[in-house]
Amino acid sequence: MIYDGDRLGDSGGRGQAQIVFQRWLAVLAVRNARGQATGEGVAAEAGPVLGAMIVALSGWAPSPEHQPLVRVAAPRPGFSPALGFYPLAFETQISTRGTGNAPN
Repeated sequence: MIYDGDRLGDSGGRGQAQIVFQRWLAVLAVRNARGQATGEGVAAEAGPVLGAMIVALSGWAPSPEHQPLVRVAAPRPGFSPALGFYPLAFETQISTRGTGNAPN
C-alpha cells in the first residue's frame, strides 16, 4: 500500500481532536507480452487479480484505530506495450488527539 495523503474532517475540543481521512493506493503491475499492440494480454491477466484485490481490501481495517477501508476514485491506469499499472484507491478514517500543550 502507498500512502496518498490526508483529508481533514471535523475537529473539536479547541482543535485537540480531529477526524482524519487517510487515502491509500494499491497498485497492480502486470507484464504480459501477448497482444502487445492491443494490450490484450495485460488486460486479461489484470482482470481477475484486480477483482481479488478489491474483495480483499474492501472493508479491511489496517489497525484497531482505523475504520475499515472504503474504495474511492483512483488515478487512471497507465500502460506501455507489455506492461500495465492499475491503481486502486481506498480511504480509512482515524481520530487524532493532541494534548493542548504546545512545545516551547
